[in-house]
Amino acid sequence: DALGAWDFQVTAAADLQPMFELEDGDESHWLGADCATSLPGVGPGGSTLWVFQDTLVGAFDKSAGRRSVRCMPHNSLGVASRIRTDPPLPMRHLVRGDCTGNQPGLNGFFAPPNTSQFYWVETGARNSEGKLVLFAQRMSLPCGIGCTQYGIDMIEVEDEISWNYSTRELPATYWVEGMSWPTAIAEDGSMLFLLGIYGSSAILARIPRAAFGSNWEALNFYCLDGDELPVWLPVPDNGVQFLNLVRLFEGAAPETSLEYNAHLKKWLTISIPFQTPYLQVRLADAPTGPWSAAETIYRIPPPWGAAPAFAYSPKSHRELTKRPDELILTYLSNSRNDTFVAHEPRVYVPQVLRVQLVPKKEPQTQEQKQQQKQQQQQLHQQQQQQQQEAGFFALDRFREDRSSDFAGMPWI
Repeated sequence: DALGAWDFQVTAAADLQPMFELEDGDESHWLGADCATSLPGVGPGGSTLWVFQDTLVGAFDKSAGRRSVRCMPHNSLGVASRIRTDPPLPMRHLVRGDCTGNQPGLNGFFAPPNTSQFYWVETGARNSEGKLVLFAQRMSLPCGIGCTQYGIDMIEVEDEISWNYSTRELPATYWVEGMSWPTAIAEDGSMLFLLGIYGSSAILARIPRAAFGSNWEALNFYCLDGDELPVWLPVPDNGVQFLNLVRLFEGAAPETSLEYNAHLKKWLTISIPFQTPYLQVRLADAPTGPWSAAETIYRIPPPWGAAPAFAYSPKSHRELTKRPDELILTYLSNSRNDTFVAHEPRVYVPQVLRVQLVPKKEPQTQEQKQQQKQQQQQLHQQQQQQQQEAGFFALDRFREDRSSDFAGMPWI
């Protein structure tokens, strides 16, 4: 059993779903988006910043349950309230432009200098100077099914008021076609671990927080040396593809989370295999593994997990948990049927799940079962005896207290 001593009991978190409530009206509003990465404490005033990729903007007719999409910027931001309310307040969304004309923002809240390209922003963290650094896949326009990636860029945000930013391409040697990183970032002491995907395999890199965003020569990938022993190695001059990268596991998710869970005392990552409704978990004692097999903890119901929709992009959001023995996850769904997406406003909106971590009961041996049966029989006999004694006592008291009222009754 990949989950060891734990049961993962999953339910829809209806109390948190209002965070993503669609706003009714004819004006342009946020109508849904994918990716849904949350970065606690990095938003304005220490709030949680949410990073979204392709974002639907337009009008929503709540009574008809219909979205009218006017444009789709390739990235946007959301700011969740720092104040916990029940239900939570809908987040505020940041989208540049208003979907009219050839104006900045139609490519996304963040855009590369080359206007024929756009960013899919994946994740990020603060650097040693306290500035927010985001990672983005630099993609080609137009983008249909099977987009072309040109590289990985860093976006450094000057401040979270003006949202002025600068961009920088990572050296071409740090990326090769078929590779995407980081798909998730996790902090462990002074080190940041960067999970990625190469083909269908999970790969791992790390960098000291002090060097994050400034000294990329300090970045190391988890590899095998000439003796097939694991070792951390820098990117060689001829490119990352010449490293013998450790493949942590197969079936890696292109959008996921990586975190250490103190309650489980395990590292955790999640996935939804392509075009399946199965939310899966892997556990490990260290980010380097060995990782468990993927274990299904939840079957995503319709309309999100059944045709014509498909589910993807599971993420964990530790800042939304209220107890140490729970996880809060989101997942996305989409469809290639535009009419279905327009008329099903629950699709392409993050769906929130609550996972209760419950210790498993160890299976009983035959001897333990026999002992339990004997104990139950003894307890049953004791209860019967107590009931009989209590009944006789009550009958005697009744005779004493009420004998004058019931003179002549045929007592037995």
